[in-house]
Amino acid sequence: MYEVRIMVTKEEVISKFKEAIINGDEEEAVKWAKESISIGLDAYEMITKYGGEAMEIVSKMYEEKKIFVPEVLLAANALTNAIEILKPYIKIETTKVPAKIVLGVVEGDIHDIGKNLVKIMLSAAGFEVIDLGRDVPLQKFIEVTKEVKA
Repeated sequence: MYEVRIMVTKEEVISKFKEAIINGDEEEAVKWAKESISIGLDAYEMITKYGGEAMEIVSKMYEEKKIFVPEVLLAANALTNAIEILKPYIKIETTKVPAKIVLGVVEGDIHDIGKNLVKIMLSAAGFEVIDLGRDVPLQKFIEVTKEVKA
């Protein structure tokens, strides 16, 4: 039995990957993340460049009130799931110690969509991210930063 495989171009994979994220389609984002690996695209670039470009479009659509918070969350979730597929294929220099970043939302603010997107991108780039969550007092940032030597 032979398997018939339709060849797709690099450009098509990138386009479909970004489209899936923008549409908040988790299954399609994962599918195209897998396809990107199978045709030899760079996992790090898929996340940071193309995933980032997709989320920039989502952010612009949100600012223009073309989409709302639920759609932003779906897009972020689609990217997060695609990152889980791509992460094992990221070529990180083993000689470098990953930098630590303490991340959180300041006290008085409970909105963490932006923080979560930043966390996704930094983690994908190889940083160790310590996420303090939201509504975090300034002193907690200072304490944790000293504690983990960030």
